Formats: sequence, structure tokens, C-alpha cells
Amino acid sequence: MGRVMSKNLFQKERHNIFRHLVYQYHKEGYSQKESKKLAKKETDEIMEDKESFMNILLKETFDDI
Repeated sequence: MGRVMSKNLFQKERHNIFRHLVYQYHKEGYSQKESKKLAKKETDEIMEDKESFMNILLKETFDDI
């Protein structure tokens, strides 16, 4: 169950970041289509970093036990 919960948290985080970035890009003058394209790319990069950090943290935490 913990794995499902963390996946839902990551999905929710991804969605919130994406929405915020689309808004920011649109505000900067990009079209809606271009805003979504740029936001998706940036969201993927942000989430990859967050997931990598969490994996490293979990590995270091549980390797010490």
C-alpha cells in the first residue's frame, strides 16, 4: 500500500507542477499548445530529479539498517 500512496503523491505533484508551468509559460506569451509542450518537458525533468533524490535517500537510509 505504501508504494501506491507514494505513486499517487508523485502523480499529484507532477500534475500541480505541470499546471503551474503551463500557466507561467502562457503568461510569458507562449501559445497554449507550446506552453503545454514546454511544461511537459520541464515537469519531466523536475520529477526525474525528485524521484532520483528519493531513491537515493531511501537506499542510503535502508542500507544503514
